[in-house]
Amino acid sequence: MLVVKKITDFIPQKALEINSDFYKFVELADSKFNVPGKIDLLLGANIFYELLKPERIKIKDSQLLLVNSVFGYIVTGNLDSINETKVHCGLIRDEDLNKNLENFWKLEEIEKPIVKNKERLICEEHYTNTHFRTKEGKYVVSMPLKKEPSCLGNSKDIALKRLGSLWNRLARDDNYLNLYREFLRDYERLGHMKEVTNETESDITYYATHHGIYRPEKSTTKLRVVFNCSSLTDNGISLNDIQYNGGVIQEDLYAQMLRFRTYTYAFTADIKMMYRTILINPKQRNLQRIVWCESEHESPKIYELSTVTYGPVSTPYLAQRTLTQLSMDEEANFPIAASVLRNNLYMDGCPLWCCNVRERRQLFSDNN
Repeated sequence: MLVVKKITDFIPQKALEINSDFYKFVELADSKFNVPGKIDLLLGANIFYELLKPERIKIKDSQLLLVNSVFGYIVTGNLDSINETKVHCGLIRDEDLNKNLENFWKLEEIEKPIVKNKERLICEEHYTNTHFRTKEGKYVVSMPLKKEPSCLGNSKDIALKRLGSLWNRLARDDNYLNLYREFLRDYERLGHMKEVTNETESDITYYATHHGIYRPEKSTTKLRVVFNCSSLTDNGISLNDIQYNGGVIQEDLYAQMLRFRTYTYAFTADIKMMYRTILINPKQRNLQRIVWCESEHESPKIYELSTVTYGPVSTPYLAQRTLTQLSMDEEANFPIAASVLRNNLYMDGCPLWCCNVRERRQLFSDNN
């Protein structure tokens, strides 16, 4: 047995035109047989003919025949239907098509200027008022702080505890230990961190914990030490909690990719140690302290990081903003390179493009 919700639509499908008034003189099984309506009862063929009676009435000047039944007379035959004009409107909604079309227009639309929010404006004003250059040409910047560093709690004890846990990891892998040790030796040799020998209790300090990012498949830097400035002090506040991040000031990647494909020559460059070529103001270096020892049997030493480094939330902004400042300061001497710094950078990568060999040589010369 098959059970369905619906057998058929209204019957008849259209209203039927009747030119006779025969239905006024007989009792019909369905007095509205000519008007579309629902089916009242569905009968099987095995009982249908048992319901019919022998009386028949032929309607004059028509093709209709009335057949009597236990329900009344049934109208059979042909009738002309009333012509009706119907309009059908069909709509199809394709979410994938809509999404693809939306993405296409986003990709093709003219670049919009970056809107600066309140935090971005605060960071811009802070940078403009606090940065300076040394006589060697290096930039010195300050972290944009929301609150005074005096709100930070004790972080040294936590840093020492994490160093002990780190040594448990280092002691199990000689290769990892050697890479970690060499990275921080290089950091100190380049002057990017310096040992603190005259610590005083009155100093307002922040000690960042640190760990290694190990990428053995890399052909150059297999391990990089990163500093966790989100590590909480004993009062639940971290260095990152009191910093503005400044947001992203570089151009959208899609716009750069589109331009990259429109020139005859295209190539890429990379800025080596982009963060660590920018110095942190000496007044704030006490907020970039770490503890480290060459051996787990040595007493930990205190170091201050001298440069913009991996970990603080303001680091990407300070690095990008300094490159923009460099392009402004050196535009008169290196106009092509200045334009590249302002418009082509994405993170520490620099896609370059030009139309001819002469421009290509000039790009190489200026950017080197």
